[in-house]
Amino acid sequence: MLKKFLILNLILFFIIANLISCSKNNILKEYRLLKGHTTDIWDISFSPEGTYIASGSADKTVKIWDIEKGKEVFTLTGHKNVVNSVSYNKTGDLLVSGSFDGFAKIWDIKTGLELQTLSGHEIGINKVIFSPNNKFIASASSDRTIKFWDIKTAKYFEDIQDQKTVKVRTKTLDFSSDGNNLLSADTSGKIKIWDVMNGKLLKEIDTKKIDDGASVINQAIYSPDGLSFATCGTDQTIRIWDAKKLEQIKMLDGHNRSVNSISYSPNGKMIASISSDKTLKLWDIKTGKEIFSLNPNIGNLTKVTFNYNGSFIAVCGNEPFIKIWKTSDFVFK
Repeated sequence: MLKKFLILNLILFFIIANLISCSKNNILKEYRLLKGHTTDIWDISFSPEGTYIASGSADKTVKIWDIEKGKEVFTLTGHKNVVNSVSYNKTGDLLVSGSFDGFAKIWDIKTGLELQTLSGHEIGINKVIFSPNNKFIASASSDRTIKFWDIKTAKYFEDIQDQKTVKVRTKTLDFSSDGNNLLSADTSGKIKIWDVMNGKLLKEIDTKKIDDGASVINQAIYSPDGLSFATCGTDQTIRIWDAKKLEQIKMLDGHNRSVNSISYSPNGKMIASISSDKTLKLWDIKTGKEIFSLNPNIGNLTKVTFNYNGSFIAVCGNEPFIKIWKTSDFVFK
């Protein structure tokens, strides 16, 4: 009797283990392969309602894609160099693009027409992003400045001299959910938080002095609840920080080359990351554990992003296409 009991329990154990394994193996299911660019894609951005995805490419164009149909809607032309940053506003009717040509452009998504060109940076733009209230745009450039632009006038009303040396570049920007603060990070490993209203530096972290964390920071993003933010960089890690205390909470370690991009799941429980080690990974933030990894077969990956409800993850890199996966319920349980 005892022998039968043990055998039944062993069988049950293997069944449960197999179900868990199957669930994890089906976390992501490839949904769309969007082809249309002629060379590397540097950035992608889901529209707020999740219908479209925008892409910026080294072919100097921006493309808008219908996700459900898997088809290109518009090709937006006008930039004279690599388009390396694209971002929707909160209502999804406008898109801003930034380029190494030094200009940012605002586009009408319904018509595909260019509405404004933002001219003021001396050299290439590294990042552009809309404010949460849709009234202005922040841009970071290799000219060592961060500028705040009025959308209606296309003029900048705040000009922050962010860096003292031309060798240091601000690569990433993100607004707090209330729009009062701007998070930036640079190639020297410094993280800064700015007051949007007056352009003053509120707080600064020099990661060179923390846990041997000196690295180029490729991306810094606020968590959905705004209580923390995450960074990634050439030190091959993802770090979670307390947004008020500016103290490191956790380090996610598992990639073996530079981590190029990260994205919070909308519920704030997970982070997706991509790396020059050619992997896409999903992490449980609470435990700090890697829960999934795959090779998207895109070469050097440049951007990863969740859509508004976490049902899709998209990645791009040094290939002329975008890959989109559907996520399973396992991701958000």
